[in-house]
Order: sequence, then structure tokens, then C-alpha cells
Amino acid sequence: MKFLRLLIQIALITFIFFPLMHQKGDETLILTGIEAIIKGDYLIIGNIVIALIFLGVIIHFVGIVMEFASKKRADAWLEGMNIMVNITTILSLLMVTFLGTFLAWLGYIYIGLLILSTYLRYVDQKKSEHK
Repeated sequence: MKFLRLLIQIALITFIFFPLMHQKGDETLILTGIEAIIKGDYLIIGNIVIALIFLGVIIHFVGIVMEFASKKRADAWLEGMNIMVNITTILSLLMVTFLGTFLAWLGYIYIGLLILSTYLRYVDQKKSEHK
């Protein structure tokens, strides 16, 4: 289960470099996740939400790598990681709310993978609690 979560996090980090957003006007502008963060074409709240989601994905990735590296379960940082993952999920829902009309099809897949990652983390933790 942890390996699947790791693959999803790698996919999420990789997808940020692919076209996630589009803007239609006189001409259609397609933006990668990084460009959407850097460019000021979106409302500032959109830039902040996308940047915080990307930061949350990176922190979650580091947390999964740390789970692989340590043999024993570290409950001290587990709660903090759960809070970070939940905040990232809430921010992904805000991303759909504020930027849903600007998302490309890959953007919706990105949001789906974020939610799937959160769900798999929850299932994995419930399994480890019952052991």
C-alpha cells in the first residue's frame, strides 16, 4: 500500500510540469502547474492555492519516504503529516471551486489523484492500527 502511495506522489509531482490549466480568451493559453503558480494570470488566491497544494504534495512525498526509511512507526510526526494531507485535500477542493473552469482534463486527474492518495493513506493507517 505504501508503494502505491509513493507512486501516486511521484505522479503528482511529475504532473505539475504538464498542462493542468487553460485560459480561453482571444487565444487559448495552456499553462503547466508551475506556470500557473508563477504567472499572474489567475487571481492571487489561485496562485497561492496551487502553490500550497504542490508544497503539500512534496511534504507528503517526504513523509512516505521517511516511512520507508524508518523501521518503527513514529507517532510524533504522524499526526502532523495527517493534518498536512488533510489540508492539501481541502485545498484541492478549493482549487476546483475557484479554478474549476480553468482546469484542463489533466487538472481534474490531478485532483482525483490527490483525493485517492488521501484515501489510501487513511486505509493504510487503519490497517496498521488493527495490527
